[in-house]
Amino acid sequence: MTKSKIARPDRRNFAALAAWADKRFGPDKSWKDLPLAAPIRGRPSKGRKPLGLKARTVKLPEAVWKELRAAAKRHGVTVNGVLIALGQELVHRSALDSTIDRLIEERLLVPATSR
Repeated sequence: MTKSKIARPDRRNFAALAAWADKRFGPDKSWKDLPLAAPIRGRPSKGRKPLGLKARTVKLPEAVWKELRAAAKRHGVTVNGVLIALGQELVHRSALDSTIDRLIEERLLVPATSR
């Protein structure tokens, strides 16, 4: 897996952590510059383009859905938001291909046969 592009300070050094957080999330940042996991709800304001989300159907085992729903409820977010954020995290970290390869090696994912 590749390292994150943003260097994070050691958590044991609180002053460095606070300086990093203030630089990344400080009051001088505009809303659009903040690394938000989910888009702002509602129709985009005039002149702004929508994110281009497409409606898709994803079939999940009941046990997986229940775990996702429970975790989302604990954190006060939606399951859809969790799935979007997880997908964005994998793509942003360029970890999607390595994660799929690992799941195939662990036999948790089976490649589709060509038709």
